[in-house]
Amino acid sequence: MRIETDLKLGFKDVMIRPKRSTLSSRS
Repeated sequence: MRIETDLKLGFKDVMIRPKRSTLSSRS
């Protein structure tokens, strides 16, 4: 279960970070 939670956390991080970088770079 550790790997599953790790993947979920990593996925959330990947989904959140690109949005912030793209928003800041566009504006």
